[in-house]
Amino acid sequence: MQRNPLLQLPIIAAIAVIALTCALGNWQLDRAHQRLARAAAAAAGEAAAPIVLNAAGDAPADADYHRIRARGRWQPELAVFLENRPHGAARKTSAVASPASASGPAAGQVPELDGRSGFEVVMPLALSGGGAVLVKRGWIPRDPADPTLVPQFATPQDEVQVEGLALAELGYVYALGGKDEAGRCVRQNLDVSAYAAELGGKGVKLLPFVIQQSSEAGDGLRRDWVRQGSGADRNYGYAFQWFALAAMMALFAVFHYWRGRNKRRDRQSDKQGTA
Repeated sequence: MQRNPLLQLPIIAAIAVIALTCALGNWQLDRAHQRLARAAAAAAGEAAAPIVLNAAGDAPADADYHRIRARGRWQPELAVFLENRPHGAARKTSAVASPASASGPAAGQVPELDGRSGFEVVMPLALSGGGAVLVKRGWIPRDPADPTLVPQFATPQDEVQVEGLALAELGYVYALGGKDEAGRCVRQNLDVSAYAAELGGKGVKLLPFVIQQSSEAGDGLRRDWVRQGSGADRNYGYAFQWFALAAMMALFAVFHYWRGRNKRRDRQSDKQGTA
């Protein structure tokens, strides 16, 4: 007796869903492993001796999560103020906080999070031997009397030494619209490669990473950066959900198969009994 193809459609659909959910679960596991690898690389970079950066040519090929020590002069005319950065608030970022400095909490302590709205100050440092590097100098609150006013802080004119953790990119916040912010000193987000191209037209050769400053400078900026977790637990949770859904669909397919088999056997027995 030939089987009705329509009766096999639920099983075929279940197999397709199982394949899809297993693929999504494996993808989430891969994401978790990548996050753990980044966290391990950041921890190793924090523990290692700093790389001395006096010129653009001193930069390693892959500086991400390396501790960097650089000498140069600030370029305040090229500063960018990243707005809508509540102090201590979590946001989408690949950054891992640098070790505590004199301006931040002691190692192993969680900084006090006040949630005030403010700016993260990003400014190029012209290296003493040539080239420049972006430095995320610190956080400063908005002026409550005039939120549109760019806050004032100290910027030395003489050569300074800066130490911090090298990051491939700055943190991003959600921004409405896709407006072009090039040329503005106050921005929602700042892409390092795009800003390097922007400054290239002004004769500034910018390195492709940012130094998240941890060294104290007495400039009134806060550098108690929040240490970000790896986030792997969330990916493991998503993977568990996808695999659980795959298991449920497998049970459904088995149940549908056995129920259909029993029904066919019962019909065949009924026919034999009436023959």
